[in-house]
Amino acid sequence: MNASDIGALDAIISIALAWALYRGFQKGFIVKIASLFALVAGTFAGFHGSEGLADWLSKEVDWSETGVQLTAFVLTFILVVIGVHFLAKIIEKMVDLTALGVINKLAGLALGAFQMVLLLSITTFALDGVFGARSWLPDDAAEESILYPFVETAVELVIPEMNRATPWDEIRDHMQDGVERIQDKVEEGMERFENAQP
Repeated sequence: MNASDIGALDAIISIALAWALYRGFQKGFIVKIASLFALVAGTFAGFHGSEGLADWLSKEVDWSETGVQLTAFVLTFILVVIGVHFLAKIIEKMVDLTALGVINKLAGLALGAFQMVLLLSITTFALDGVFGARSWLPDDAAEESILYPFVETAVELVIPEMNRATPWDEIRDHMQDGVERIQDKVEEGMERFENAQP
């Protein structure tokens, strides 16, 4: 295939994937997976663990209740993300001293590509939901693309509930149910841990 045969859509997807592969290899699997965990943990901590900080802030500053709660959430989120990232870097340094360093880099490369494909797929899903299936793309761009069909369907392989024929309200309910199930599992695990303590 000649370079002139590659459409603009494939070129954009290829550039995004190349960047993701580079960043994944550069960061390594440990830091990449820690970044994902940090986002989830930071958000969870911001919602469920920022009350103490909000109480302290309300005594120190003369802000509205909303402002205090938002600031407490953001600060908690940032602290958790920094803490997880710092811990991941320490673990990565230890791994780099062993023969697992190369495996860490290669696994990071694969995870970087997976993240980018999933991100692009979710983006196309959202745009389809707002503007209509493929109507936001130039005429015949999707049909002529080699990579787009794979990107388009990736999110449905990972999250079957996110079917493009499913109404948005139903998708939202599925996602809410999923979050609630995760919360229940976390609470169940914490309860078991507390009960196991002497």
